[in-house]
Amino acid sequence: MIREIRGNALQTEAMVIGHGTNCIGAMGKGFAEAIAETWPHVKREFKCLHSSVPTIRGTRPNTSVAPSLLGTVQFVGVTEVGLRRRLRPNLAAIANLFIQLEVGTDRRRVEYDAVRSSLTSSRDQMLAGIILDSRRPDEVIHPTSLALPRIGAGLSGGDWPTIRAIIDEVFRASPIDVTIYVQ
Repeated sequence: MIREIRGNALQTEAMVIGHGTNCIGAMGKGFAEAIAETWPHVKREFKCLHSSVPTIRGTRPNTSVAPSLLGTVQFVGVTEVGLRRRLRPNLAAIANLFIQLEVGTDRRRVEYDAVRSSLTSSRDQMLAGIILDSRRPDEVIHPTSLALPRIGAGLSGGDWPTIRAIIDEVFRASPIDVTIYVQ
């Protein structure tokens, strides 16, 4: 089932929160910034992945782009405790969806094929099972729910109806429940 509701994706009951990211290793604006502030280790893992793959010089000063990440997904486990556990009792992971090469609001930055590819990979990995801690490869989770903000339609400049159609295409026949949060 795919549904859109008003609210904040950070306050979800889903097992996974997905959000659009770039391939320059920056998580400083938009929903990604909120993810980084809430779970600082997600930003560290994101930057670690970026620095572990080949990069090329970006078009913006002092940026390096990792083109091989475009269209992929990185799952990072989260453990909620105390009050945060009561707010998000089911949350197990953040999915960093690499849907744009660089950043900027001067033009559309989101790549629709990358949205499709990263969501397809997310779906397939969620169905197959995700290992969230490489030190414990026998601990696999099979998430059944995904929360998304309107990925790619904010700072990335994408057309929401186009992106929504991609989400529908990828998850229509899937048993994964997708909730899209609209602010």
